[in-house]
Amino acid sequence: VQGEWIFYNNDGLYKIKKDGSSLQKLSSDWADNLNVVGDWIYYTRDKPRKEFYQLEMPAYDINDTYEDVTELMKIKTDGSSKAVIKSGSLAEGG
Repeated sequence: VQGEWIFYNNDGLYKIKKDGSSLQKLSSDWADNLNVVGDWIYYTRDKPRKEFYQLEMPAYDINDTYEDVTELMKIKTDGSSKAVIKSGSLAEGG
């Protein structure tokens, strides 16, 4: 929450006014660990795969669309200027 806005993740990053008006989708990312600082939103996401592979196996449904890599992201509170800050291990020294 910042000012009159609530920022949240619901199959994408959204903002809405506290009175329930002005719903706006900011990104399609599944945003975790949201942190709003000034005009910026910082969050983590699993890195999307650039290529999708599909295996056909009778007893299994495999649809792996994300790499095992976490990215630290930033985006303006108006949805502009989305950027990757760090990709890979977010642990100290990683």
